[in-house]
Amino acid sequence: MARRKSSKMNAKGRNDLTDRFVRLPHKLLKSAAYRSLGTTARALLNDLTLLDNGQNNGSLYLSLRDATNRLGLSDHHSARIAFDELLDTGFVRCTKEAHFHVKAADQSRARCWCLTWLAAPSLKRPATNEWERYDPPAGSKQRKRAERGAKALKRYYQAVTSHRLPVVESTVISPSKGNSGSIPVVETTTARSEIDAIPPIVFEGVSTAHIAITTMMRQPGEWWRDRTYFRLPDVRPRALANDNRPEP
Repeated sequence: MARRKSSKMNAKGRNDLTDRFVRLPHKLLKSAAYRSLGTTARALLNDLTLLDNGQNNGSLYLSLRDATNRLGLSDHHSARIAFDELLDTGFVRCTKEAHFHVKAADQSRARCWCLTWLAAPSLKRPATNEWERYDPPAGSKQRKRAERGAKALKRYYQAVTSHRLPVVESTVISPSKGNSGSIPVVETTTARSEIDAIPPIVFEGVSTAHIAITTMMRQPGEWWRDRTYFRLPDVRPRALANDNRPEP
């Protein structure tokens, strides 16, 4: 048995063994053809690309039933629409029809596909790139979807080139810088008549939304404003106000 190669880093800091990957060029992902695709068609394009091993493009077998199961769909209708979208936009081309259409076939076989942005060694053909010539019809949902995607990409790259992060839309209101902090609530008992106490007075923290008023206590139950003394209202509960003092 052949010994498995080591995956240690080489002199250049790279692994000798790398995982396989799907080749989707940025030019393809930014194209109007790709932006016009629905989410199911994009997922199907990834699964078709997954079948390519670098030598079998043009002989990628994938049936409608298998595509439905791969995408986790409940019926074949959505998968059929996704295949039609990929064919219309020019990302794939059918090279061989399924064998159930050919009566002389010895065994059944799914349809055979070719990815147009890659060369097809099995067919000895270069990449044809039909998707580059696709233009979504005016007024169609494909056109609207492609325009929305293009605008979103443009906003992102403008933000990157201007060295700023993309704008985040939020309805949260930032706190006022003038507020020094909230005042905690103090639990106190109501003033009792036998000790003739005055209820505590709590002033709100000064912020940009409030006007500070200078106050000073002169006598119990009185306060000063605009050169005039005002009598504070009695805020004691009636049940505890059993003294004979007159109401203010």
